[in-house]
Order: sequence, then C-alpha cells, then structure tokens
Amino acid sequence: MSQASIYQQREAVFNIKLQGLKRYNLLFILLKIALFLSILVLMYQWMVHGWSLWWALGATVAFGVVFKIDQRFMKHLRLIEALQHINEQESAAQEGDLRAFEAGTCYADGTHAYSFDLDLFVPGGIYQYLNRTVTQEGADALAGYLAHMSTKETVIRARQAAIAELSPLLEWRQMFAALGHHATVSLKGVLQHLREQPKDVTPVKSLWQWSSYLFIGFTFGALTLNVLGLVAYQLPLVLMLAQLMLWGSRMKATNRIHGRIDRFYQTFSGYNELLSHVAKPPAPFESDKLKEIAHQLTSPQTGAREAFAELGRILGSFNQRNNLLVSMVLNGLVMRDVLLMMRYRRWMHRWAADFPMWVDALAEMDALVSLANYAYNHPGYAIPQLSTDEVLAAHDLGHPLISAQVRVCNDYRVDAMPHFHLVTGANMAGKSTFLRAVGVNLILASCGAPVCASQFRFRPMQLFSSMRTSDNLVNHTSYFQAELLRLKQLLDAAASSDGLFVILDEMLKGTNSRDKLAGSRLFLLKMLGFQSCGLVATHDLALGDLVQERPGRFTNICFEITIGHDDIIYDYRLKPGLAHNLNATWLLERLIGKPDSDL
Repeated sequence: MSQASIYQQREAVFNIKLQGLKRYNLLFILLKIALFLSILVLMYQWMVHGWSLWWALGATVAFGVVFKIDQRFMKHLRLIEALQHINEQESAAQEGDLRAFEAGTCYADGTHAYSFDLDLFVPGGIYQYLNRTVTQEGADALAGYLAHMSTKETVIRARQAAIAELSPLLEWRQMFAALGHHATVSLKGVLQHLREQPKDVTPVKSLWQWSSYLFIGFTFGALTLNVLGLVAYQLPLVLMLAQLMLWGSRMKATNRIHGRIDRFYQTFSGYNELLSHVAKPPAPFESDKLKEIAHQLTSPQTGAREAFAELGRILGSFNQRNNLLVSMVLNGLVMRDVLLMMRYRRWMHRWAADFPMWVDALAEMDALVSLANYAYNHPGYAIPQLSTDEVLAAHDLGHPLISAQVRVCNDYRVDAMPHFHLVTGANMAGKSTFLRAVGVNLILASCGAPVCASQFRFRPMQLFSSMRTSDNLVNHTSYFQAELLRLKQLLDAAASSDGLFVILDEMLKGTNSRDKLAGSRLFLLKMLGFQSCGLVATHDLALGDLVQERPGRFTNICFEITIGHDDIIYDYRLKPGLAHNLNATWLLERLIGKPDSDL
C-alpha cells in the first residue's frame, strides 16, 4: 500500500471515531448543568432549612467527578481530532499541497551562505517540505539542521540511525504530533516569564504560609463540628469569609503572576504530553541519539518528568482561577491561591536551572520526528553513505521538490578537490535546477536524512552558493558591488574551510562580456588554491577553455537542447562537453516576430 493510501485510510478511520465521540459531548454539558443547579439548591436548603450539609457536599463531589471525566473525554476527543487532521494534511502533502505547514520564512537570510539561493525558507521550499514540528523549539532545531550543515561524521551517523529508527513508527510519530498540537509558544519564553518574578511574590516560608495553614485547619474543624451538630453553620461561614478576605488582599499580586503565565497553559500541556510520550516508545530506543534524548527527558536521575508534571499542575491550577465560582469555593475552603504561589516559588527554586536543557532535548526529538516523517514518505530515496575517497558520487540525483512523475535525474561525481564542473546550456535547459538539486541533497545528507537519488556517497563539507544578488539602496550597494562582495565572502569561506562545495550561477552578470569572462577566469583560478570543488553554470563558452589550461581541475558538462522547426526539445539530461545549441533568439522571434526589413 502506498503512503498516500495509508494516510487516506487513517484519515477515514479517525473521522468515524470523531463523529461518534461528538455525540456524547452534549450529554456531559447537560449533566454538569444539572449537578451545578443541584448544588445551589442543596446549599440553600442547608442554610435556610437546616438540611444536612452532606447532601450539598455529595452533589459537589459528584460535580467534581463528572467534571474530571468530561476533561478526560474532551482531551481524548481533541486527540482524535488532531490525528484526523494530521492524516488529512499528509494526504494533501502527497498531492503537493504544503500550505498546512509553516514555510519558515522567519529564518530567511539573504546573506546566508546558501539558504537564500537554494530556497530553503520560502513557501514551497525545502523547510516547508520537511517541517512537521509541533514546538517552536523543534522548528528552530530543524531550521538549524538545514542552515548549519554538520561536517562531523559522528553527528551525521547518529542522526541517520535515529531517523531510520523513527521512520517506521508511524503511529508513535503521529501521536507525538497530535499530543503537541497546541504547543505553539516557545517554552524558553515560558521560562523567561517564570524567572521575571515581581518583588511582591509570596516567599516560600512566610507568615502567609503559617496563617494559611491555621485558617484551613480552623475552617475544616468548624465544618466538621457543624456536621456533628456541635456548632451552628455561622462559625464555618465566618471563617470561610475571613479566608476570602485574605484571598482578596493578595489577589493583585497573584493576578500579576497569573497574567504572565496563563497564556502558556495550553502550550505547556502539550509539551508535558510530549515528554510523557517520549517515555513510551513501542520498544526501547536502540540508536544512541534517541537513547540520549530519552534519558534526558525520562530518567528519574534528571528529574525532567517530575519537573514537567509539577509545573503542568501549577499552570493548571492557575488556569482554574479563570472560573470565578471554583476559585471562590477553593479559596474559601483551603486558601488555594496563597498555597499555589508557594508551589510556584518552590518549583522555580528547584528546577529552573535545568529547564533549558530539557527543552533542547525535546526540540531535537521534534526535529528528528519531522525528518523521520520525510524518510517514511520517500521509501525509495537513498540513505547517504559517508565517503573517505570520492568527494561526491550520486546516481539518479534529482530535486526532491519536483514531482516524481516529471523529475529527470542525473548522475554526478566529484573525485577530488580542487575541481570544478563548468555547466553550459541554453536557457531553461535545466542548469539552475540541477545546481539546486545538488545543493539541496548535500544539505539533506548533512542532516542525516535520505536524499533524492538511488545512490549517494559524499564527504561531509561546507556549502556556499552565489546564484542571486540584488542591489541595496539603503546601504548604497549597486548590483555589481553586491555580487563582488558575495564572491569575496565565498573566498573567505574557502580560505577558512577544510572542504567547501561551491555553487555559482553566471558570475559577474553586471558587467560586459569580455570583462565578465576575464573576471570569471580570475576568480576560478584563485579558487584552485583552496580545498574546494563545485558547479559553475555559465553562458560563456570560452570559459570552457580552462579544461585545457588546467587539466584535471576543470571539466565541461552541459544540458543540450534540440531545436526543431516549430519547437524545442528539452531532455534535461546531463552530458559531457560544451553546449552548442542556443534558444534565446529563436524564442524571442516567436514571441515578438522578426523586424520589418524596410526599417
């Protein structure tokens, strides 16, 4: 069964479950209303007609039980809804519709070594193609994988093993995504807000702590005596009112804290669920990277699960303050807000320092799950092999963003450095697409992900491209000056690198043909002094003479076209040598016609 069929089947199954669950939702709403009204009536009967308080307490307990059951029910309903939505999105992605996923435009940087030229962070780009992250930190980590290529073999192998282990775990990965569905705010932002403590936050040990305990004890003692018929109801009522007055005196400070962290409740709930899910894989993780992450997040020695669970309970208690009725009852009985502030401070004292480390571990898991999803969606893609001999050897290499139905793949090989392939060809013959295909697959390989090829061996190295330049009026930089600065940036990168793969598309476009050829020759000969290699696309056929001048350092390859009487045939196949067929004049004549012979 194809991946598209699997996603469609799962979408249908979850949709049926979802429709069944929604029928029960109304029943819970009606039951909660009925129990709430019963509490009001029974409290009135207790105060006015002397009915036993046990009736009202029993109705309150029943309401609490139903409320808890309803919370679990709604949580399950939202989970099924998220799973249905995930499979719907993946079905659409199989058809090329990526709109449901963030494109990562916030990571776009025109000065980056390669991301701008290779369209990593644009709508329909590689990041959007890969991105299934559910946390902001995970999104950042995935962007970091793409924008900062790893050249360490140990790192690449560890990622490959983790992705290979996660890829077949479809249900586990989709549950991870569903549990993190609401985790859309940065947890590092949560920690920052938690650390910004106002001066009037209640200390952990203070007069408020002991007075709270005393009031709670007196109030429950008075309630017990009232139930036994030893005191009138006015005594516990007065004590409850006194607690409410104390609650009111601290409300401003508590509200300030509440306002700072309340918006993180839903987000943190998702993170907490993710951490618990990491602790429950179908089988114990075997790859070193996943075992390391699981240890950081789930081992009792690190305390992450305990810390996340406690902070989740604290945030949940803060969230319950939004219900005024519940808040009044709990503060009247147990001084809930004062005790809550004490719990908040204790948590900060114990766990705040370790929190960023746990967030980073969860972020890396999130990024790896995204890459594993990509690997699952492309079972025919090659797992890159690390090489100590050739620099790059790829068979059937294509661009992953081009549909398999129309994609044309080519072989490409670089045996040593320094060495450059000079790529010639007519307009629209496939030069730029091929350049981007090589660059994108090198990036994917450095991430530890499969690549769009049948075989792929490579030596980990840095990447630098110069395919697009533009002027900058604000900085008073002309187009040509911007291109020169980019080439200087490339030289600096080559000088400081042990290995650099270079992608150049039509150097020095901002000058005349003779100057352009001379400048291009100068630059490429300069690059021979560094450990570098790569692709140089050009329309200057004379640049191909470098093959004879520096044998073994330059090779001519091309994309040739066939011009017929009424059409042009593009086969997009890479061939040795220089291209000879041109199409610009032919196309322009058919667009605007030939000039009038009388003019």
